[in-house]
Amino acid sequence: AADWRWSGSYAYTLIDDDPNGSTEMGSARGTPRHTVGIGLGRTIGRWDVDASAHYVSRLFQTGLSAAGGADALVDVKVPDHVVLDLRAAYRLNDRVTLALHGHSLADGRTREDAGPGVQRQIRATIGVDF
Repeated sequence: AADWRWSGSYAYTLIDDDPNGSTEMGSARGTPRHTVGIGLGRTIGRWDVDASAHYVSRLFQTGLSAAGGADALVDVKVPDHVVLDLRAAYRLNDRVTLALHGHSLADGRTREDAGPGVQRQIRATIGVDF
């Protein structure tokens, strides 16, 4: 039997809590205004295949810069970005699942926060239900 599943989400966030215009994390500028997520998956027998995409609009965060040999806090623009994830899994039995996960597959390095960009990742997992 083949079963389809899907998901979708949207959030609009408007924060007006900092009259001084600070760009620290948690302030109005440090929170994306728009986030969108969509996902689609299918189960065919013992196989599961899932794909999801997440869009996050630009934001600003405070980051650390070592320019000039001294650490300093600076505004870091995190551009809007899309993250594409894929998953394929095989259920060996009712308790054990083998899976291959791919994260951030659309771009080799995605900047999701003030830190260094997130590289494309592929991982294999074994899941055991107790």
